[in-house]
Amino acid sequence: MASVLAKPVMTLESQEGSAYGAAILALVGTGAYGNVEEACRAVIREGNRVTPNASESQSYAELHRVFQAIYPALKPVYGRL
Repeated sequence: MASVLAKPVMTLESQEGSAYGAAILALVGTGAYGNVEEACRAVIREGNRVTPNASESQSYAELHRVFQAIYPALKPVYGRL
């Protein structure tokens, strides 16, 4: 993802995704935390920093330009997919 965005990305220690988010919201709902921001600051832990690969980022940028060029012609077809 870092190469696609051409920006560094931080991973999270937890790989639980949706379930983890639901648990955080439950903590707020039960009053354990006052709001979502407070709960996130308390329980979310950053994992590793992933830096973009310059060569890959250039490739993705070129492919995005190609997509932008062909999108107007494909837009009417997308509704039928």
